[in-house]
Amino acid sequence: MKKRWLDGSALLCRLSALWITLLAVAAVLPAQETRGAIRGRVVDSSAAVVPNATVGATNIATNVTVSTQSNSDGNYEIPFLLPGTYRLTAQLAGFKTYRRDVQLRIGDRITVEIPMEVGELKDQVSVTAETPLLEAATASLGQVVDRQRIRDLPVAHGNWTACALTAARSPSTAQPT
Repeated sequence: MKKRWLDGSALLCRLSALWITLLAVAAVLPAQETRGAIRGRVVDSSAAVVPNATVGATNIATNVTVSTQSNSDGNYEIPFLLPGTYRLTAQLAGFKTYRRDVQLRIGDRITVEIPMEVGELKDQVSVTAETPLLEAATASLGQVVDRQRIRDLPVAHGNWTACALTAARSPSTAQPT
C-alpha cells in the first residue's frame, strides 16, 4: 500500500520543517538592512532642549528631502535613509538656520547634536569643520570601501578579493604564496 502525502505524521513533519525554515529565514532578515538613520537632539546655546524644531535631511545626489520635528525632549530621528551624503538642516522661528553635511554609510545609525543659535530665521549657521560621527547605539564594526579608495589600492592583477582584506577584522583564508 502506498503512503499518501497527506498522512497525519508525514504532514506534521513537513509542516514542522516548513515552520522551522521560515523562522530561520526570518531571523536573518533584519541583518539585511542597508538603510541608515540620523538622530540626535536639538539644543540651544545654553544646552537647553529645543522642541518642535524642523529637522531635514536632503540627499545631495538625489535632492530628496526627508524631514521631521524634534519632540518635547528635543530629540529627533530620521530613519530609513539610503547611503549617501546628506545636508542636515534645522530651523525654528527665533533661531538661525543650522546646516551641516554628513556622510551616511550602509547601516549607519549616526547621532548628530544640533546646536541652535538665537537669531532670525533668515540667518544661517553652517558647520564646515566636522567632528567624526560616532555610532554609539551599537558596538558593530563596519567599513565602506568607496570607489576612490579601490582605485588607489595597489592591487596585484586586478584581484578584487584583496579589497575585502582592507576592512578591519577581515579574516584571510588565502594560502601564502
